[in-house]
Amino acid sequence: MPSALGWASPAFDPGEGTQRQLVHAGVSSNEIHWLCVTHFHGDHCLGVPGVVMRIARDRVTHPVKAVYPASGEVFWRRLRHAAAFNDTSVIAEHPVEGEVAHLGPLTARRLSHPVESYGYRLQEPDGRRMLPAKLKAHGISGPEVGELRRTGQVRGITLEECSEHKPGQSAAFIMDTRICDAVFDLRRDELDARRGVGPGPSLHLVKLYLQCLQRCCGRDPAAASRPDTRSWVMT
Repeated sequence: MPSALGWASPAFDPGEGTQRQLVHAGVSSNEIHWLCVTHFHGDHCLGVPGVVMRIARDRVTHPVKAVYPASGEVFWRRLRHAAAFNDTSVIAEHPVEGEVAHLGPLTARRLSHPVESYGYRLQEPDGRRMLPAKLKAHGISGPEVGELRRTGQVRGITLEECSEHKPGQSAAFIMDTRICDAVFDLRRDELDARRGVGPGPSLHLVKLYLQCLQRCCGRDPAAASRPDTRSWVMT
């Protein structure tokens, strides 16, 4: 499913019908920078061939980082080259293994599933938020605002004088898994990244079977009430 995170433009777990959904959502393949597969059950990966071929057909020029469990390399190869087409060289493959892996702004943590599965978290770099009142006080408007962002100063006025620190957004994506430490770690990572920022825009999608939640409460009754584990449960 494509994410709404403009700063990262990831496509998570492309299943069948992904190309149709991209068209329906008005998302171009040129907007995809990450292609992340949590695990190689069909409903999470059978859309990979179509997405890759669309990236090739649309002549996307920027690198698209493909992240997936290294143990499923044989399945990735089959999906990556599922049919004859004019291939592309922009797909940069990053198979992950071990309990945790870091790829720039992306963190992958191993989950608990019959097939090896990973949850992902993307961290946006910190930036600057422009302050309209400060800009107005310094007489900065129109094209000068863009120049201030790009160069850091306009007419001797610095970016710091007209803006404030803006913490980057953090997004966690977790699919099929039993309750395990990695679920809480990914969610905790996200909350730590956003601490002190307020609710703000954030994406946290978790698909957990209800029976697993019940099992978790049976093993650890406190788990259900932990303040850092509230999730959107998708089935």
